[in-house]
Amino acid sequence: MRAKKSQRKEGFLIKAPKKAKQGSLVGAPRFARQAPTRPVSARPTKTPTRPRKGSVLRKNEIENLRRALEAERERLIAQLAALDETASLKGPSEVNQDIPGYSIHLAEYATDNQVVETTLAQRALQAERLAEIEQALQRTSQTGYGVCQNCSRPISLERLKIKPFAQFCVPCRQLKEQGRL
Repeated sequence: MRAKKSQRKEGFLIKAPKKAKQGSLVGAPRFARQAPTRPVSARPTKTPTRPRKGSVLRKNEIENLRRALEAERERLIAQLAALDETASLKGPSEVNQDIPGYSIHLAEYATDNQVVETTLAQRALQAERLAEIEQALQRTSQTGYGVCQNCSRPISLERLKIKPFAQFCVPCRQLKEQGRL
C-alpha cells in the first residue's frame, strides 16, 4: 500500500486526527507544520551575544569608535574651512561693480545675502557638531564614554556605531525630543 503524500515528507507535515478528542483544541488545523531540526553545537560562541546587560564597551570597540570620531572631526574641520571661504568670498554684485555701465539690481543683493546667511547657518550647525565630537573624544579617554548622561545606563554599540558622539541612550533621547527631559 502506498503512503499518503503527507506521510512521505518525514518530519514536516503531521496529519491531525479527523475527529477532535477530549482535551484537544476545537477548530485546530488539520495539518500542522513541524520545525525542521538542526544539530546544535556543544561549543559556546567566542563572543557573547548583544546586548550585554549593564556592561561597558570593550577597549577595541572604544578604539574603533575613537578612530571614527577623529575621522569625522577632520572632515568637519575641512568642511568648516570651506564654508568660511564661501562666506568670505565677494558676491557677483561686488565683482561686477568695476565694469562700466553695469547696473546692480536689488535681487542680486538679496541673492548674495541669502547665500551668506545659508552658509553661516550651515557653519553654525557644523561647529556645534564639531563641539559634540570634541566632547565625545574627551569622554573616550575617561570612563564616561558609552554611558548615557541622563540615566547612566550603557548606550548600545549599534547606536554608537551610527552616532559615535551620542550622549544619551535611545529612551532618554526620545524623552528629550518630546521635551520631558
